[in-house]
Amino acid sequence: MSYGVVVCPACRRAKGADLARATTKCLDCGKVMQLDSVKVWASTDHADELSTLVGQVHTQIHGETYEPPEERPRPAKKKPAHPNSKRERLLLDTAVRLTLEGGTFKHSDFFEALKGAMEKVTEEESDKYLAFLQARCLVIEKRPGEFQAVSEGAAPEEL
Repeated sequence: MSYGVVVCPACRRAKGADLARATTKCLDCGKVMQLDSVKVWASTDHADELSTLVGQVHTQIHGETYEPPEERPRPAKKKPAHPNSKRERLLLDTAVRLTLEGGTFKHSDFFEALKGAMEKVTEEESDKYLAFLQARCLVIEKRPGEFQAVSEGAAPEEL
């Protein structure tokens, strides 16, 4: 198996890729790159050498030391659940409305929207509610700190 380092043409982020695949996706901007049409800056047959090569290419391109992103565990793919209670429906509708308004939303947006819809909600409770929606696969973290509702057929009601 062969691995290589490619650089995203959109945002210039260096990343490792399995060269046996046809495409790879940029972790920063989400651009899908066709591996046969991007430059392979370095290659290796050993996956454990790839992170070092990514760092070297990053330094070569940007002239600064590469800090690899923190590894976050990937959640298991689950089928989205449907809300079971009035409160769950309100939480989901709030997330859907924010998604429809701006594409993604932040913790603070969710908190402000909930304050208008629920009495005496705290920021801590708002964070717990958002985590609850994520655990049920109704909301995803599209980018660090930016969330998006993914439930199909959930039409926001007037709050």
